[in-house]
Order: sequence, then structure tokens, then C-alpha cells
Amino acid sequence: MTENETLKALLKTVSKPARAWAFYENEIYKSEYVYQYGLFDEIKEIFNPVPKIVFIMNALTMQKQLDIEIIDKKDNDSDNDSEDAQKQLIEKIWEDNSFQNMKYLLAVWLILNKKAIIELNKKTLSKGTEPSIIITLHDPDDVKIEKQGNKIIYAKIKGKAKIFKKDKDGMGGHFEDVSVTKEFYNIEGFKRRKETYDGEPNKDTSGPLGFDYIPIIEFETDYNLEPLFNKIDQYNQIEAYLDNIFYLHGDPLIWDTKEGVQMDETTKENIQKSRFKHQVMLHMGSDAKMQYLEMQGNIAQLMLQKQEGLLELIENDYPEYVFAKMLSKGDPSGDAAEIKATEIVTKVESLRGDINDGITKMNNMALKMLGKSEIDHKLKFGDILPKSVKELVSMIMELRSTKLITRETALKKFPEIIPDPEQELKNLEEEEKKALEDIHRGLSDHDHTED
Repeated sequence: MTENETLKALLKTVSKPARAWAFYENEIYKSEYVYQYGLFDEIKEIFNPVPKIVFIMNALTMQKQLDIEIIDKKDNDSDNDSEDAQKQLIEKIWEDNSFQNMKYLLAVWLILNKKAIIELNKKTLSKGTEPSIIITLHDPDDVKIEKQGNKIIYAKIKGKAKIFKKDKDGMGGHFEDVSVTKEFYNIEGFKRRKETYDGEPNKDTSGPLGFDYIPIIEFETDYNLEPLFNKIDQYNQIEAYLDNIFYLHGDPLIWDTKEGVQMDETTKENIQKSRFKHQVMLHMGSDAKMQYLEMQGNIAQLMLQKQEGLLELIENDYPEYVFAKMLSKGDPSGDAAEIKATEIVTKVESLRGDINDGITKMNNMALKMLGKSEIDHKLKFGDILPKSVKELVSMIMELRSTKLITRETALKKFPEIIPDPEQELKNLEEEEKKALEDIHRGLSDHDHTED
């Protein structure tokens, strides 16, 4: 790392969410990351199972369709009608926000970061229309939350927006990018919403808090990938060490044995810059001897054993990675796939429970914002194990579609990712005949090498 890169690294740190996304998007080992985690400066991304793990956990957890199930329906027919109407309203809100697609990105946040943030906004799209609810998924790095018990009493959200500004002549206009900050206060005696554009308060969107709660839902889970990141770093660092060992054995250093004679600084610098790619001729005097620097022992073998140990730890701690590898190598037998998948059922069930808690809370908050009563309901996820490997392939291919744009764009404009979901599903059905090849790409596209 150069002196300039080191200085930049000192000034910039990588947050936990940014670290997780770097592994998911195969963008690790930038200078600030290497410096922050004290890694060998020649480390490269050779091994990275994170994308495979995220894809398989997302597919098994979410399935293709989430449904809403009302719990303990009332005996009174009119009550049942009301509950059914509330359910239909939730389904309408989901449809308006393409939530059946958004759910995958929500799961990615939880799997990567143990946290996801959703904000709800009540909007009237035009005069004479019923108000609607806008669901926005935020980067947890951009949200600060303060709680009193389980109650959110303060929230601050940072983001970007495009603002239309009219020209002075009133005949046209243009869009400008502005930094937007929203702050919500729900403290006894002070309930307010404050919004600023480029640091200037916006009177139109600031004012009293419209509800007796802050319209933000914080999803949390115990599923944790963070220990995996450290193991991957160790594995790739050993790989970098091995490269250098093999490099030195292929073109070894030379050094002098005559006491009291040292290379001058210019010679040292030239040798370092050459990376031993040029034949080095040194004259140290008639009594000097030169010899190669050779490594004794089996250091390379020990490093390879260390890598094997790390891989075994990863496979023991994350059986979902083993399951993903099985699928990427072909169509495993039903028994083999089921045996391995049963090892991750508990993980999937736990993740589903956390998602159920957050989404049902989101649904009821949306109903309250529209002046409706809450309903006692839960999510229907479907079986954890698909009926066939091809069905799992189809889900993974659908997940891949969320990676066709950047994370920032997805967070801001997620409903626009798949403008025609029905056509997308038809395309997936047409591609099922080549499912075995597609699953290899679906699980391995983000890996740089076979693992």
C-alpha cells in the first residue's frame, strides 16, 4: 500500500453493513478494508462463498409467494367480512409496492446484516383517489434509531432525492439531486417530523408527527454471517502468502555473506522495484559470497492444512454452503439434497419467524395509517424444501434478477426492477429445460473460482 493509500485508509473505515455487502457483491479488499482489518496488502478475492449462501438461504426462506393467513377467525360473519377486507387491503398495498419482489431484498439485508429497516409513508397520489401506503426499504447504515424499551422514540434517515424545480420563466423546469434528511420525534410533549433538503428545512414536509408512533419497522434476526467474513479473510490471506512463497521459490532472493558489506540504498530500491523479474548482478568485492534465500521446512504444506481447516469450519457452521455446492455441481438425488437441507431447516425457520414478526407489524401499521383496525394474522411461507430441484432453480434465477442493477438503485426504485413480473415468470418457465446449467450460473456467477 502506498503512503497516499494508507492515509486515505486511515481517514475511512468500512462499516459492518458495507463489509457484508462488499462480500455479497465481490468488492472486498479495497485499500481501506485491507488497512482496517490488518490484512496482507497483496490479498485478493479467491474464495468467497457468501453469494452462494445468501442465494440459497433467501430462496429457501422466502419461496416464490408469501400469503397472508388470518388467525382465529371470528364467529360473527360481519367481523369475518371486515377481516377479509383488511386482508385484501394489505394485499393491495403489497401489489402497489411490488412487495412480492421487494421481500427478496429485505431478506438479503437480514441475512447479510442481521437488520433491515422499512419506512412507511401515507400518500395521496391525486385528488379524488384513496390514500395509499408507500413502502421504502432503507440501508441500515443510513438510519439511526433510538428506543425506549421496544418503542422507537427517535429516528433519523439520510438519503438522496430528485427535486423538480421550475425555470424562472415558468415555461419549463429541471431535476436536481438533493440530500434529504428525515427526523422523527415521538417523545412525551414533543411529537414532530422534520425534513431538510441540502441542510435547509422543508416546511411542506415538516410539522407535527401524524401518528402516535414513528412509521418505521426495524427487522432483526439472530442469523449471523459475520464470523464467516473473518474466516474468508484468513483463507484468502493464506492464498496470498502461498502465492508469494511460490513466487520466491521460482525467482529467489539473493544475499551476500560478507560481514560489514551492505547494499547501497539505490541497489536495494532497484531490486525491490524489479520484483526479481530482472537478473540481478551485484559486485560485493573479492571476498564476498552470494547465495539464494531458501525456505526450510514445510511452511506451504502447513498453510494448505490451515486452509483445509478453515474450509471445514465454514462447512460445519454453514451447511447451507454445502447444500449450495451440491446444487451447483448438478442435480443431486432427492435423498442427498433432503438430508443436507434438513441441517439448515432450523436456521430457515428462525429467519422466517423474524421476517413474519416484522412484516405483520408493517401490515398492521399500514392499516392504522389508513384509519383501519389491525388484524391478527401471520404469513404463509410454504414448505422449506421445494418439491423439486427445478423449482428451487427457478427461485434462484428469480433472485438473480435483483442483481441486474446496483444496490443503490434497487433501494430507491425497487418497484421498477421487474416492471412485468408475469412476463418474467413466463421467461423463467421457458428456461426450465436448461435448468441444470442455469443453477450453476445462478449459484456461482459471483464466485471468482471453483470452491
